[in-house]
Amino acid sequence: MWVFIGPVVRCAVVIVLLTFLS
Repeated sequence: MWVFIGPVVRCAVVIVLLTFLS
C-alpha cells in the first residue's frame, strides 16, 4: 500500500509547490 501512497503524496507535494510558486 505504501508503494502506491508514496508516489501519490510526492506528486501532490510537487503540484502544490508548483501552484504556490506560480
